[in-house]
Amino acid sequence: MENKGNGDENIMNVFKPTCNCRPSRFTIQVRSVSLEPLTT
Repeated sequence: MENKGNGDENIMNVFKPTCNCRPSRFTIQVRSVSLEPLTT
C-alpha cells in the first residue's frame, strides 16, 4: 500500500504535522480535497 499513491504519501507527509493535532476526519478531508485536482 505504501508503494501505491506516491502523491498521496507526499501530501500526508506535508500535512502530517498539521493534521497531527487535528482529528482524523480533518486529515481525510484534506486528502480528499488534495486528491480531487490530482485525479482530475
